[in-house]
Amino acid sequence: MQASAVLPVALPVAGGLAHAAPPEKGIPVGLELYSVRGELSKDSVATVQAVAKMGYQAVEFYAPCFDWTPAFAQDMRKVLDDAGIRCRSTHNNAPSFTADGLKKAAELNRIPGSEFVVMASTGRISSLDGWKALCGRHASEAAEATGGVEYYLIEQEGSRYPELETAERCLENWRKLRA
Repeated sequence: MQASAVLPVALPVAGGLAHAAPPEKGIPVGLELYSVRGELSKDSVATVQAVAKMGYQAVEFYAPCFDWTPAFAQDMRKVLDDAGIRCRSTHNNAPSFTADGLKKAAELNRIPGSEFVVMASTGRISSLDGWKALCGRHASEAAEATGGVEYYLIEQEGSRYPELETAERCLENWRKLRA
């Protein structure tokens, strides 16, 4: 199991600062849907429903959500609501972090209830100056970090088991670790 951190860049899009996290036992567990990308590409509705049925409380869509239409995002919001699961964030590529891309990503993220636009990869950064340049580029869009855990996100890439079974095994193992 590989737990994915929501770093280095997570930009709030729902407005306002993040709320304080509830006690640890009440912190939701989410699955980055890249972990089940094959299933998601075949049937996004059934995949979200299966992930919710496993017991995950949140999901994180990944880069293809940048190509959604607002109407599709609204349809996906209904699927999430009906399944009783939340979209807390999306995992995005570089086009989502341009001036125009960030506007589009923020609009598409608000519809399904996503609170954060997460940068999937920073690319290769090998110096402190490189990190400062990255942070400076996004400083005007990013809210000041408030600290605390908002939710746990599980990402797993590559397994000998089918994707949905792997996602379920990850959640079971996470629960064992937290017991």
